Amino acid sequence: MDRENKKAKTYDAKKTSKLLLIVSSILLAGTIGLVVHNVVVKRDRDSYMQEIENDYELSFYELIQSINDAESKLGKLTVSTGRKNQETLLNEINKLAAVSIGHLSHLIQKDGGDLKIVRFINQLGDYADYLYGKTVNGEALSNGDKDKLGEIQTMVQRLGQELSSVQNKMDEGYRLINGYSGKDAFLADIFDGLNETTVEYPKMIYDGPFSDDAEKKTAKGLDGEDVSEEDARGIITGIFGGKGIGGIDFLNESGGVIPAYNFLMRGDGGQEIYIAVTKRGGRILNMDNFRSVEGGGLSEEECIDAASAFAALIGFSDMKNVWVSDYDGVLYVNFAYEEGGVIYYPDMIKVKVASDNGEILGVETANYFLNHTERALKPVGIDAHTAGEAVSDKLVIEYVRLALIPKKGAEVLCYEFYCGYDGADYFVYVDAESGEETDILRVIDSGSGRLLY
Repeated sequence: MDRENKKAKTYDAKKTSKLLLIVSSILLAGTIGLVVHNVVVKRDRDSYMQEIENDYELSFYELIQSINDAESKLGKLTVSTGRKNQETLLNEINKLAAVSIGHLSHLIQKDGGDLKIVRFINQLGDYADYLYGKTVNGEALSNGDKDKLGEIQTMVQRLGQELSSVQNKMDEGYRLINGYSGKDAFLADIFDGLNETTVEYPKMIYDGPFSDDAEKKTAKGLDGEDVSEEDARGIITGIFGGKGIGGIDFLNESGGVIPAYNFLMRGDGGQEIYIAVTKRGGRILNMDNFRSVEGGGLSEEECIDAASAFAALIGFSDMKNVWVSDYDGVLYVNFAYEEGGVIYYPDMIKVKVASDNGEILGVETANYFLNHTERALKPVGIDAHTAGEAVSDKLVIEYVRLALIPKKGAEVLCYEFYCGYDGADYFVYVDAESGEETDILRVIDSGSGRLLY
């Protein structure tokens, strides 16, 4: 009996030991699997972050180039005596200011940014445009104009130096994306010196879109109570229905005119998608999915339908598709608010669609939230036929509609004429009250899609 008990105990011990070995093996395999999974996830995340970093660096280097070019042309203006040459230089500076704003907007859109630097560059563009108008009318720059341009040149030079200091840090391994992960709010720091000094522009320039009041600008199109980080996470899950979401990681909060919660969401294919949700009202502020698009199986109309459906899903109704541009299989679809037959261009959102399967790759809604409000439009003073008399006889008018457009700090109700001439397309805007031509945009087909100039 004792021998049988010993046998049983020995068997149980062996059985237990074997069981522990199996369990340990499973746990070890699970641990190894988890480690491998984490390594793969980290590798994918690092790859995604590097793509974003490369995107930011491209904008940053092009920003430096445009700022340096503007500084050089400002220096030439201070010593120029030829009116025609002054006219050319001022026109080029105005364009460089617009290019710089584009690069800055890309760099600061996820950070809140520093409005003073944007305001300064916009004023530079406005002032160059103002002086350009003088030279076009036959008036050369005065010594006072040149002195003012010299002041601005000094500030632009300082800005270039600040940007170059960041470039030096980048050469030592600094990454721009650190500013968005909370490690270094570099944009807020590098412009501190610039904010100490202001240029006294002529008063008419301060009436523009970036006047002192613009610094206090609020998001007129946002309403509702503030939401929490968890609420924002739930809003993202609700929009995507939880389908294909592998997880949502909170990154940080951004301030500025539209405070937001910033997240990284893992999608169906393992890709990570950047999403920002406004703190007030819990609305999607922007979204970026940088996956590559292989060919285009969908038509332009199908992509527009997909973009329109997504716009409605995230709360944008009464929107009109006003522009589509195709770049390597990715369609950029612009929607503007429409009411009473009037297109409101300031109230615009942009949706990015993959033409291979209709997936929404991105959205930007900031302009809508900054500008959308109830407006009391002035009565139309003339009809479309009368307004059409201001359009050149060379142009063939294809359609006309009413549109509210931004113009030097104001909003102007115009007749928008879409026209063709000599193989090119044009948008001509005629003031609906005075009948005067207000603006002309030309459509250019380029490697970056259809552009307006």
